[in-house]
Amino acid sequence: MADSAVYVALPLIQKPAAFRKCCYRDQILPNDNYREIWFYLDNTEAKKVAPKIMLRLLKLAADYNCETDLEIYVTNLIADKLPILIEDIEKRFNTSNPQLPKVNTKQHDINEYEFLNNQNTGEYYATTRSNIAIAA
Repeated sequence: MADSAVYVALPLIQKPAAFRKCCYRDQILPNDNYREIWFYLDNTEAKKVAPKIMLRLLKLAADYNCETDLEIYVTNLIADKLPILIEDIEKRFNTSNPQLPKVNTKQHDINEYEFLNNQNTGEYYATTRSNIAIAA
């Protein structure tokens, strides 16, 4: 992806709807395959979702230098009539953010906090103190 296209595309992530009406949108897209991906997304995804996916694809290609591999992968998804699941694509191509291990934990029993009900609270001290002050 040309550096100038990256500088134009990345700010659009903040306002993805602007990508749809951007007069230089076709120049931002690196090649005809990316234009085909945009055309597919624009015709199959919701109007608010398509630009978000496209911009995330462009950002992924720029951040991880995987423009060609990403292009091939997504065009194959389209050819095979498979869904374009951006989260799965990001996991696949984001090489610097490895999958975190699954950690199994046991939720503690809320009754373990029951001992707190048997202690004096701030309210006890506040009312006791004011009663002493009134009595004096």
